[in-house]
Amino acid sequence: MVVALVAGACRTEAGAGLAESSRVRPGLRVVAGAPVDDTTLASPAQALIVEVGDAAGNPVNGAEVRYEVSTAADTAGYRQETVGLCPLTVAQCAPTEASSAYKLYIDSTDDRGRVMRQIRLGTVAGAARLVIAVPALGLRDSVTLTVRPGAAAYLGGSAALRPMVRDGHGNVRPDPIAVTTSDPSVLGVDAAGGVVGREIGRTRVIARSGALLDTAFVTVVPPGRLVGYADGSVVTVDMNGANQRRVAPAWSPDGVFPHWSPDGALIAYTSYTGDASDALLVDSTGANGRPLGGGRVEGAALPMFARGGDVLYVTRSFTLYQLWREPLGGTAPPRMLLSLNHPPTNGGYGAVDVAPDGDRLVISDFVDGLVVADLVTGDVRTLGVAGTFPRWSPDGASIAYVLPVPDNGIGVIRADGSGKRVLNGENVFAGLAWSPDGQYIVARSALNDGSLRLTRVSDGTVLPFTLGVDLREPSWR
Repeated sequence: MVVALVAGACRTEAGAGLAESSRVRPGLRVVAGAPVDDTTLASPAQALIVEVGDAAGNPVNGAEVRYEVSTAADTAGYRQETVGLCPLTVAQCAPTEASSAYKLYIDSTDDRGRVMRQIRLGTVAGAARLVIAVPALGLRDSVTLTVRPGAAAYLGGSAALRPMVRDGHGNVRPDPIAVTTSDPSVLGVDAAGGVVGREIGRTRVIARSGALLDTAFVTVVPPGRLVGYADGSVVTVDMNGANQRRVAPAWSPDGVFPHWSPDGALIAYTSYTGDASDALLVDSTGANGRPLGGGRVEGAALPMFARGGDVLYVTRSFTLYQLWREPLGGTAPPRMLLSLNHPPTNGGYGAVDVAPDGDRLVISDFVDGLVVADLVTGDVRTLGVAGTFPRWSPDGASIAYVLPVPDNGIGVIRADGSGKRVLNGENVFAGLAWSPDGQYIVARSALNDGSLRLTRVSDGTVLPFTLGVDLREPSWR
């Protein structure tokens, strides 16, 4: 199990304890909320407060304040989310998804000469710098942002916490801090003040120091390793956010949808080369990338591993969608298993999945909804539900899928068409994956915050968590 933890400093509410006066210090100064030292995707409780005064000590109203964010170098080799600065009226401040590690925000001071902004750290760990400027007055200052990897621990393992008390100027104080959790059955506290994951679930960590109190939600999730798409790359990452690896560059307008081989040694995925898609293979270490079958198959996409070591893939045009099967390594010619005269829903390659036994296929069809095809007998059966991105359960008994727009939650139905259930109504985006034991389903949230949603199949409980990378189209092993 994993603990995805954001542990911030013990702080009062934004602006509390600040002296109010009609007189201010001349020039530009950061009143509160800096420096920042926290984990990826954390949002400190203290807002960043900037104050502007003229030479006589009067607050300057309506001054344009510019915030220039420069984050740590993106050593992973793909674009990630940079620091976000949001108005206090925004309920959930999300980091900005950017093709560059540089962002500019513009605001103006109020009648007290102040500007207040929420900070949301991004997914790139390291030092970041926030330059604050008032161009009209020639004023300039800067704030240091230290972004640390998110703390996490598997079942029985621990994660270190970094609660701290700061004074009004951001200096760390030596005050003693007591750490507890609201549900010790999910998350315990060890002798060193760290936390230990005891049960899959979500609870709150509470840090107290005298009259000060701060909290952070913690999600404990199952172990495992994911492969998915993270804006320009096939990426593997542990469920605790550790051991992130950029495996291969990839891009496709309809989804890359990487897929683990049964032994975890290979990853199959889709990527465009020029104007056509390719079905590609790569070692899970990132080495030995190559086209399926040792040679390029024009228009091939969505390679999936089947029983016996074969690989299935699709080819498509505007009027024809075909499923092919060939031995891994191209030791025999490919064999066509299925042909449709119209593409599946959404046009996406993720609209088809092969069952663990390798003999059945589920297709998300424009006309008939979810359809199960028996690749041995040729029998085709409609399930009577509409959905996209269908995925077989590990035991082959059930199929999970994304509900149609506007719901976009997760549904589950048995392979014979019975037992239809809506697991949760939260919007998810671009694919889903079952846990290896079939007890959970993971999917990326449709919120643009880089988070995932873990749904328990038995009762529909939803647990949000983050990995430090915006992972889409996951496959879990």
